Amino acid sequence: MELFSLNQHESTRSGSKAEKQVFLCINNRKIIKDNMKATRNKSKMRSGRKPKQVVHPSSIRLLTDATWDFAHSILWSRYPFSRTEIELSKLFIREYYQQIPIRHFTDKAYKHFKGYCKRILLAKNYVTLFYRRYIPRPCIWFNKRNPKGFGGTKVQS
Repeated sequence: MELFSLNQHESTRSGSKAEKQVFLCINNRKIIKDNMKATRNKSKMRSGRKPKQVVHPSSIRLLTDATWDFAHSILWSRYPFSRTEIELSKLFIREYYQQIPIRHFTDKAYKHFKGYCKRILLAKNYVTLFYRRYIPRPCIWFNKRNPKGFGGTKVQS
């Protein structure tokens, strides 16, 4: 299953870390589902009533890291960032995935990841087409309060 062709877009290195993360995330969708099942099974054993569903933190972390690596390689590949700025950017990305309803997380997380990648590519194409446009630092661009940042790149399905 191919998310999109990275060759059509600015991919200077074949087999870059972001490409590997994207394909790992796509191929490892099963890990997210397995983590959800394991969490449900543990809570079922503890009590006789219906368990409360919880998204396993490693599932969200996997998606957050893959999204950050993809965005960094596409939008800011030539710019190093401080650890603090990277963590703040990942926090904004994580908030996006935490908005997915828990009962639909296993089905919709992949779609949200795919949409996130499309929106990143949309922003890259916009900046490429218009000479004087630029994308600000990631902690500014991923912030929900910035209407000209990631929030302004909604993709219609």
